[in-house]
Amino acid sequence: MKSIYLSIIFICLYLFQSELFGQTSYYYPLTADYTEASNSTADLFPWPNGLGQTGTFVNRSIPVTTCAGGGNFLGYEYETNAGLSFDIPNGFMNCEYSIQFTWNYDNPITGPGQTAHPWIRMFSFGYTDDSGINLWTESPNVNGKLFVWHLVDTVWLGFWSLCVPDTASLSPLNYFNTSDYYRLTFTRNCSDQFKVYVNGSYVGGFVDHRERYIPQAPFNKIVFFRDTVEVTGCYPGGPYPNEASSGFIKDLVISNHELSATDILNDYSNFCPTVLPIDWKFVQGEPTQEGNLLQWQVNFPEFINYFEIERKKAEGDFSSIGNIDGGTNYSEDFFFLDQQPDENIAYYRIKAVDLDGNISFSKLIELTSDMPYKLYPNPAKDFIWVNVSDDTQRNYLEIYSVDGRKWKTVELKHNHNKISISDLPDGVFILKMNGKTPLRIVKTR
Repeated sequence: MKSIYLSIIFICLYLFQSELFGQTSYYYPLTADYTEASNSTADLFPWPNGLGQTGTFVNRSIPVTTCAGGGNFLGYEYETNAGLSFDIPNGFMNCEYSIQFTWNYDNPITGPGQTAHPWIRMFSFGYTDDSGINLWTESPNVNGKLFVWHLVDTVWLGFWSLCVPDTASLSPLNYFNTSDYYRLTFTRNCSDQFKVYVNGSYVGGFVDHRERYIPQAPFNKIVFFRDTVEVTGCYPGGPYPNEASSGFIKDLVISNHELSATDILNDYSNFCPTVLPIDWKFVQGEPTQEGNLLQWQVNFPEFINYFEIERKKAEGDFSSIGNIDGGTNYSEDFFFLDQQPDENIAYYRIKAVDLDGNISFSKLIELTSDMPYKLYPNPAKDFIWVNVSDDTQRNYLEIYSVDGRKWKTVELKHNHNKISISDLPDGVFILKMNGKTPLRIVKTR
């Protein structure tokens, strides 16, 4: 009779918890911190390795073998044998769930006693029995397959423990490599069916009849990537708790329900960055004593392959004068200094080329400079270039130190003049053309 009452209480509690949570998902972008997107109290913590290292938030380039358009992933790069820990809220997860994340692993380490085929821990619900979802690397060691390994028993052979595991392959051989990124989905239902999907497709599964992959009281955590020192020793001279490597994770989603194959395929459809139309936020320029300075900003610069700066005179066609790589910061300003504008009036435009090869031009920028000459570089070491726009008279350049001493006088020709300053001491000098329009320059070693 007592057992019937306990069963009724358990069923009522389970129904209450299910009603409380419903179909709930916790989403961790992992782009700048460990916070859940909706600011819930479901905690995600960095788990340090034995050296106290955890990880950093980084921006990684996507190879074209992963996404044809390339791009960048913002995410979390964890150290070797470090990881993340999810504290399972009470009643949130029982026998059914889904776990999703984007993942890449670095070259696997080889621990003591492991001369080949090191394991890489993916995640586990336990803490002391070495059960977990792993990547088992093959020859060459950078390639591997997903593998489930859980300890059933150990047999003492007098000098070392023989592990008796229950294992199953979860993906084809050599399915993974260290170059590409993968969207992984793990699901479990209350019929103990555990399934694995990679990039939207089902690759393997097993029956979790020993219920190793459900919350384990009193631990009640999911540990990602971190292998622990408490595992049972199963090898000569063991244990070897370092079955882990550094890696990268983003967009971790933990749900208390089993996703359908359609849901998983739809999720993968958003895996690669979408190349959006180029949106010029602003483009501007100004003349300076060093040359004409251009500045611009676009939305989603991570989708830009490169910018090409073009210039033309009042008459004639545009020609390229330089390139700048695209960016990854959503608020990044781009700059280009044209140190050799040919005339006082110059026209500029900026060509943006996205990852798919699409082209967009900025608005036209007209810059007019009333300065009779320009100089570069500044600071300078051995020589400077002086560009003169006025050829209606003879022009002279005078160089003074800040104490008023004149160091040299040079007659200038129209357009480009190369002037040696190697004989000047280090310091600040004042340059004047025809005794007017002083400019300041720094002479360095």
